[in-house]
Amino acid sequence: MTQTNHRRSRIKPCDRFKRVQALIHPQNFADLQAEAKRYGQSMSEVLNDAATIFCRMHRGEHPLGGEPSLPPRKKGR
Repeated sequence: MTQTNHRRSRIKPCDRFKRVQALIHPQNFADLQAEAKRYGQSMSEVLNDAATIFCRMHRGEHPLGGEPSLPPRKKGR
């Protein structure tokens, strides 16, 4: 494998930004801004909290750190 092939397979930061930006609906963004304003947080703090909750739910953990909401996911298939 050549160096150029390796570079081509990596996701560029601008492409990653475009993919994530496409996932954020304007109404969701407005809700996040309202949440940040309501609790006096920055947008990055609110997004970080949302990402933490999303990752915990994806792993089958309780979003707030309590009992698991779903059984643990099996590794592999």
